[in-house]
This record gives sequence, C-alpha cells and structure tokens, in this order.
Amino acid sequence: MDGKNDYLILKESDMMGKMELVIFDRRGVQVYRNKNYDNLWNGVDYKGNPISDDTYFYVLKTEDGISASGYIVVRR
Repeated sequence: MDGKNDYLILKESDMMGKMELVIFDRRGVQVYRNKNYDNLWNGVDYKGNPISDDTYFYVLKTEDGISASGYIVVRR
C-alpha cells in the first residue's frame, strides 16, 4: 500500500464485460474469488487479511467463455 502496484488492474477490462477472478496459492488452495471483478483486489484473502509474500496463480474468466491464467508475485 505504497501507491505502486497496490491493486491488480486489468487494462481495458470495461470492454470485456463481467469477469470472474480466482486466486490460488502454491498448493492450489483458493484464497480469493470475485465473480464480478472490479480491479480492486489488493492482495487480501476472503476475510480481508493480507496474504503472505509468495507467488500466486490466477484464473480469469469472462462472460463470453474466454479464460486466461498466469501468476502474480506478492511482495510487501
């Protein structure tokens, strides 16, 4: 929360319509899910607790059935 890279921002997401974002830890445990992603994920879990510094994996799905996946490195 230093004003740099604090949120996962998906550029041009307004053109994609409704999107679901799911974040998993290294073990495959789901730590976050938002069925209508709004560019406001800031590295917290379901309960609003900051997740540990580590590499996390994401799956992004659009209403049109398009999906993308990759990883995010969280460092505080």
